[in-house]
Amino acid sequence: MVRRTGWVLLTLWFVAGAAWAQHRAATMPGGAATFEITAESGTPDVPFSEINHHVILPVSVNGSEPLRVVLDTGMPMSGLVLYGGERADSLDLDFAEGMGVAVGGAGGHGERMTARMALDQRVELPGVTIDGMQIVVLPEFDHPVGYHDGIIGATLFERFVVELDNQRKRMRLHEPATYKAAEGARSVELEMRGNMPFVDAGVRIDAAGKSRPVHLVVDLGAGHALSLNTGSEGVTLPAASVETVLGRGLSGEIHGKVGRVAHFDLGGAILEQVLTSFPVEEHQNPRGMDSRDGNLGNGLLRRFNVTFDYSRRRMLLEDTPEMGEPFLFDGSGLRLESRNGALQVTGILAGSPAAEAGLREGDRLLSLDGESVAAGDLYDVREQLRRSGRQVSLTFGREEKRIPVKLELRELV
Repeated sequence: MVRRTGWVLLTLWFVAGAAWAQHRAATMPGGAATFEITAESGTPDVPFSEINHHVILPVSVNGSEPLRVVLDTGMPMSGLVLYGGERADSLDLDFAEGMGVAVGGAGGHGERMTARMALDQRVELPGVTIDGMQIVVLPEFDHPVGYHDGIIGATLFERFVVELDNQRKRMRLHEPATYKAAEGARSVELEMRGNMPFVDAGVRIDAAGKSRPVHLVVDLGAGHALSLNTGSEGVTLPAASVETVLGRGLSGEIHGKVGRVAHFDLGGAILEQVLTSFPVEEHQNPRGMDSRDGNLGNGLLRRFNVTFDYSRRRMLLEDTPEMGEPFLFDGSGLRLESRNGALQVTGILAGSPAAEAGLREGDRLLSLDGESVAAGDLYDVREQLRRSGRQVSLTFGREEKRIPVKLELRELV
């Protein structure tokens, strides 16, 4: 194993619910990875799952059992990022000695941590083997992303035309030289800054206002639909926006407001009443990364079958029935996180059904509609609490007490 020394800066945003997952890398070491297509058809056809609006791929490292890895256009560095913990430890990676990896993240004040790097590793997905990969393993930290083990990005997007069939939950990896776009697909031009893709779109904040152009980073690893920076010209807060914690980054909580954009135009595809995050100024551009006017996430992109063709600087969109579905926000006012093996209330929105019921931070959710819930049910519970216009029965634990409540879910944004 060749040992190298060096320094790397990696910036990460991990946010539950509406989420950014963006990364900035400098001076990544190592040679180019090599690819072997093992699919008989010549086109790897990889199944994926979707949790919290993340595309999650089965990825093996050096012959391991498959890890759950998020596919992310917002990760411009080659290689694979893994979270520290039991899964990463079980891989028994040979880490490069003297390789300093400085890791900073969104939220809080952007404090840095130290991560480890393993070079020249083998990574496999169904139908393709990649040799010579570099793997960054983050230090263990209290993050809300227990449903996946890491992130992969530029390694796939630079090499292939990446087609995501969100209807069938399949990722197909095409050779750029022979790829032909589906008839009728919308083509949206990509501007590549390094390995980061940006698109032009149109936004009308309220129905009576004028549409204005916005330049957005395309971030498949972000679970939210849309995030806009209020410092950009013409981007203002919607009148009905609410203040909340948007999520938690590597360096702490990310604060801002959530509202609805009346009209969003992406390559001629029009979406209405788009749920949109508006982070506070200090959390708009983590560690100096320029996200221009904001961030386009998979909460919106998942409504299309979408293809990323970096070789031709374009993103292709095919309409699906999900285009017309409403963008849902939580209807309870509860902010829940997996803490200490339970679903714990970490925040309550003022004026919400949860606030009116007298619930408190620190309460533990024990059951929903008579069914017991555990820490691993977080995202299923969140989905159920987004359905406004219905009543749910919840039981909470507070110290030694059990507290039953009924909440009438309603639109809060």
